Amino acid sequence: MIEIIVSLLIIVGLVFILAGAAGVYRMPDFYCRAHASGMTSTLGVGFVMLAAVVHFTALTGELAFKLLLMTMFIFFTGPIASHMITRAAYFSGVKQWQGSVLDQMKDYTPPVEEGAVEGDGAPKSAG
Repeated sequence: MIEIIVSLLIIVGLVFILAGAAGVYRMPDFYCRAHASGMTSTLGVGFVMLAAVVHFTALTGELAFKLLLMTMFIFFTGPIASHMITRAAYFSGVKQWQGSVLDQMKDYTPPVEEGAVEGDGAPKSAG
């Protein structure tokens, strides 16, 4: 019975990984590709690692606590990392696809630290 649950979790994880890989291949610009790869790292790897947690918990009879912590770490930090990477790309001038119909960040000016000088790594205005 555990083998079936583990197999289903792995298959679900692999479906998300395959969908993310197809998204990275097919999407037109960096931002769409970053979304697809973020989905892959969060859901795909999360389900595969959850399968490992179930497998090793059933195998040893004790909760695979370290694997569970690693799974939770990936699940919570993946979207944050993806967001920060795309935000940094936006403020460094990576262009959106011409077919994009909405740019919610164009009127946003990021806060600049006091004493920061243009060109020293401080965020540039998006406008």
